[in-house]
Amino acid sequence: MVDRTALADATPEKADYFFHLASNTAVRKEGDSLQNQVNIRGTENAVSVCQEKQIGRFMLTSSIAVYFPATHEYEGWLPPKRKRVILTEESQKSPDDFWVNYCRTKALQEKIVQASDLDFVILQPSDIVGRYDDRSWGRLVRMMADCRLVGVPKTKLNFVNVVDVVEGHFKAAVQGKPRETYILGGTPFETTELISEMMCNVRRIIGSAPCTPKAVPLLLLSFLGCVQDWLDDDPLAETCNTPEADKSFPRETIFLLSSQHTTSSEKARRAFGYQATDHKGVVLAIREMADYALAHHGQITAPTNQIARLRKHYHLTKQQVRKLLSV
Repeated sequence: MVDRTALADATPEKADYFFHLASNTAVRKEGDSLQNQVNIRGTENAVSVCQEKQIGRFMLTSSIAVYFPATHEYEGWLPPKRKRVILTEESQKSPDDFWVNYCRTKALQEKIVQASDLDFVILQPSDIVGRYDDRSWGRLVRMMADCRLVGVPKTKLNFVNVVDVVEGHFKAAVQGKPRETYILGGTPFETTELISEMMCNVRRIIGSAPCTPKAVPLLLLSFLGCVQDWLDDDPLAETCNTPEADKSFPRETIFLLSSQHTTSSEKARRAFGYQATDHKGVVLAIREMADYALAHHGQITAPTNQIARLRKHYHLTKQQVRKLLSV
């Protein structure tokens, strides 16, 4: 994305659709420079190339996180107070100087696209869970398996099965109105319920009960996040997909976890029939996420039949299985 020439070479002339899903999701201040390049400069390049190539419709995958400033109240130097809100496409977005760079750059992505003359549709998924996730919520699964997740804030978030998000993208590409924004929401989940589901799956996979994370006051978690930021001086740790990176739990992550909210997908439902699966669908997605996150970091001790199932499910070779699974 940051190499405009390479992006232009890979983009065909007059294609019907261009899906821009690339994003840097790091949440550490030392990684802001790289995140700015990917999320802001990369989007500028994508818009420029699509204008040059006369692309039919530009599809931008943004995030519900652009609205997270609306989930807190700020009073001078005091710590922000959480408030429960229903997020819609009209909610307050991240200002250009917002302190969480991920929220800020995702909001700037949208402004870049909206300022162009492209036929675009912007999609804002809520918290996505499902197969192939080992960096976002899958990271918490690995931390739990290694007894490194000691606490979480007690709040309510909105989770959506990745299958629903993919289907929503295709429907929006064809039926979405030009130059419109749509939230792709899911099912409300208490963080304690989420952790309980993760624990059940970790226990199922590794054969033993992990340490139980406790509900910790937000102020204490924020303080611990500040300490973590001060101790950790590796700007690439958050973007490295390694067990060592799981040791990080910075202040920005605490903020994202504490942004209690529900979402309204009524606009997407009316426009192109978007419908997220129910509670059971999210539970299934958490199960698939746990399988993938632990299998790809060598944290599974499994019987032969489970190995065969994972090989088939995730298209792993026999050599990859032997390398990744502890058997």
